[in-house]
Amino acid sequence: MKRKINTLSVYWEAVPVGQFVRARTDTRSVHVREFYLYIIQSLRKYRIYNLPISLAHSERRMMTPRTSPLPIPPGSHEYDPNGDADVILYSDCSDCHSDSGSSPSPSLCSPPSEKEPPSDPESVEFHVHSAILSLASPRFKQILSPGRDGLSATRVAIPEPPRVLSTILRFLYPFPEPEILSLDDHVSVLSAAVKYQISAIVHSLRKQLMSDKFTDEDPVRVFAIAVRFNLEEEAKVASRRTLRIDLMDHPLSPDLHHISAHTYHLLLSLHKRRAASAISLLKLPYHIKCPQCNTGHATYNAPKWWYHFQRRAEAELQFRPGNTNVVFSPKFLLTSVKAVRDEGCESCPGSFLESVESLEKMKMAIDNLPDTI
Repeated sequence: MKRKINTLSVYWEAVPVGQFVRARTDTRSVHVREFYLYIIQSLRKYRIYNLPISLAHSERRMMTPRTSPLPIPPGSHEYDPNGDADVILYSDCSDCHSDSGSSPSPSLCSPPSEKEPPSDPESVEFHVHSAILSLASPRFKQILSPGRDGLSATRVAIPEPPRVLSTILRFLYPFPEPEILSLDDHVSVLSAAVKYQISAIVHSLRKQLMSDKFTDEDPVRVFAIAVRFNLEEEAKVASRRTLRIDLMDHPLSPDLHHISAHTYHLLLSLHKRRAASAISLLKLPYHIKCPQCNTGHATYNAPKWWYHFQRRAEAELQFRPGNTNVVFSPKFLLTSVKAVRDEGCESCPGSFLESVESLEKMKMAIDNLPDTI
């Protein structure tokens, strides 16, 4: 189906996989928001309520810089510039607060009357469109059931905080995709996206969870979050990242409450097996010798710098079995070479240079060990 208004042409096409509706423009001069609101009006006109929607805008959305995470809108009409919203969402449902990981009841909350103001004076109202929410979320479609489209906007109470609700709406409306900057915020938004069954937001948050920013900051917490929300691939990646830290010395996270003792035991077992296997591979080839160390009865022994390095490497890998980038770094290795040179062996530096290739192979062998639960 094709409709044309002024310079805007919109094509509706059904894609076989998953009953998918896509809208495309043949011009880049149309304002994105005007185009989006036109689609909303078209959805209402043709009574399309049960299909997910994807908008192929102009390239401006991809080029727009990302905004700050979890913004609270300055006004209640940020998502309704034309004033035609048919739903007002507000975060004011004190009787419905539950654990963020649990599923809400089908009705979620009993909506107040349309004239009843929010009980919380700091509550933020969001003037939104039921068509967008219903297309993106089966839960919202259930809440915003047919029959509420009267002359005035319907008020609906939502138990999520305003910051979380605002971020959810920014994912659904044509705004730059929010970038979550903290794990606390990430858990809150991911929990809401799972609860309202908004798969597109869950997909985006899964990618953000695996960013180096989060996995380097607290890999154990990322692992717990992934397990809590049944993100199997993310849990495996996070378990690999935990090998870089001392698990027993890591501070406890509230997210560990949401995983089983069995799952945490799997993580402990991974660390133990990996440490034992890594230490067993710390063997210097027999031909690496030091002219000064290997004299007399020490002919068959390894150079002194190796024993010094081996002790320190075993201590490091025992608690951080995936920390090979540190163990085989020039700084770590040369510390041992310098220590034995200061003890009187002037030939150990030359012996170390002969072993560089063997050390690289040793690191590669350790890195190839099993590293996920």
